Amino acid sequence: MIYLDNAANTPIDPLVADVFNRVSTTYYGNPNSVHMTGSKCLSLINNSLDSIREYLGLDDSYEIIPLASATEANNLAIRGIAESYSGLGKKIISTVLEHPSVGGSLAHLKGRGWNIDLVNINKNGQIDLDHLQSLITSDTSLVSIVNVDSELGTKQPITKVLDILKDYPHCKLHTDSTQAVGKINSNFYDADCITFAPHKFHGYTGIGFLCRKKKTILTPFMYGGSNISLYRSGTLSTALIASSAKAVELAYTRMEQDQKNLAVIQSIFHDRIKKYNSVTVFSGPCSSPYIINMGIAHVPGEEACRILDNYGVCASSKSACSPKGMPSKAVFAITTNKTLATSSFRISFGRTTTPQDILDFLDILPNCFNL
Repeated sequence: MIYLDNAANTPIDPLVADVFNRVSTTYYGNPNSVHMTGSKCLSLINNSLDSIREYLGLDDSYEIIPLASATEANNLAIRGIAESYSGLGKKIISTVLEHPSVGGSLAHLKGRGWNIDLVNINKNGQIDLDHLQSLITSDTSLVSIVNVDSELGTKQPITKVLDILKDYPHCKLHTDSTQAVGKINSNFYDADCITFAPHKFHGYTGIGFLCRKKKTILTPFMYGGSNISLYRSGTLSTALIASSAKAVELAYTRMEQDQKNLAVIQSIFHDRIKKYNSVTVFSGPCSSPYIINMGIAHVPGEEACRILDNYGVCASSKSACSPKGMPSKAVFAITTNKTLATSSFRISFGRTTTPQDILDFLDILPNCFNL
């Protein structure tokens, strides 16, 4: 098997699993309890969250909120900000590049009276900053821009967005950084809400995080039950939080070496793929090295993934959370071609991906599609 779907999920690092197993058996108290076992768990949780904050380059002005997933984190950030600041305006600006959890949250708010505007996307896959500037009005309370989109892998100019928003202090910025945290050097400094999940960089599923600037108020949508945060009720998993801190530590301490490995993989891919005229690579120079979006002429992306699966290759046509059978919104945004957008699929890499994996994939590819 050749696993090339790391943007959806990654294999757990053995060191992360070691932390989870150790903590599960030795930190079994409820962190909300006042006795010594609960206090021991709470202390480890707080130390773990401090470690995550430090590796992300965030200062004490941020609260790190553990949740069940990045999907929940996106919902809490977007709906929480929108409802808390509705008195300042009910206009939100976002993009077609967002994860379905962002799109779904915006659709929910639109049905309740919010106005949603979408920023144009340039041919390189990045947002049109001039268009963003023109969309912002006095009643814009939230801008939500993905840090790295999950289909093309395009890195967005978040620092430039922040520069624009300096003139609009009432407007909050949320950035879904699920494909950025632990993979690339972060460029989300000073965003009001940042979301991510460790299962994208060799941590566990079942947990996500919202980094909230403490001056940003959210309206929670879960009530009852103590927690370390006012914004999310429920008993915390000490083992999931501690193992997530380990995943973050490993991701940032190994990032330089991981980037070198990815450079080799990217070079092999692009050197070989250019000889096939029927193959289009949609990911551009602004893309994360972890994602390549491509398409085979006259082959729908979902069908391409099924064919590849028959040859032992795991790839995906879009984000794993996206509706099936629909063209890629991201690819359509840069090509304005529905046929191309329907043909696209994604291969994505992680720390365990090897140059041999991509060589084997490239050997299999022409047999799959008679290239």
